[in-house]
Amino acid sequence: MQILRFWISLFVLYGHSALCAAALVEKLSAETSAEHTRLVFDLNSTLEHRIFTLENPDRLVIDLIDTQSRKSLTDIDLSATPIALVRSAVRNEKDLR
Repeated sequence: MQILRFWISLFVLYGHSALCAAALVEKLSAETSAEHTRLVFDLNSTLEHRIFTLENPDRLVIDLIDTQSRKSLTDIDLSATPIALVRSAVRNEKDLR
């Protein structure tokens, strides 16, 4: 019975930690066509997000909830896009902005 409890406890703990694991941004890239510019986030799972704009200076803000980045998101080629700059930072100790 002890062994059964151990395995059930291990399963519950592992399952819970897997469900609580943060999403991961593997890569960010930019694509431009005559009609639009697109930022593409390669992710390891689905995630919750919020998108809004701010002024002075004008900017688009994307909050990725409970998400981490594998590498810097600022190392992307924006030369052929109207995007001037990409910045990222950890917000609320667990979100990526």
